[in-house]
Amino acid sequence: MRADDRIIFRINSTEKEAFMAKVQKENKKPSEVLISLVRRYLEEEEQSQTLDLEQIKLRLQEHENKLEILENKLLGESAA
Repeated sequence: MRADDRIIFRINSTEKEAFMAKVQKENKKPSEVLISLVRRYLEEEEQSQTLDLEQIKLRLQEHENKLEILENKLLGESAA
């Protein structure tokens, strides 16, 4: 996929210098490191949403099970 857009942001000079030094030390391009971070961030967001949905489903099932137990208990007591 060809890059066709830009993101411009400000960073303090100390952080920029440290970033550029680390990138140079690792023989990487600043853009490839930043693109990798953006992609990883996007993946985390998708995974987080999936996990949240699964947790909601589990909690809903737990509540439904508890309701069923309470209903059975109430029906059993009213029959007695």
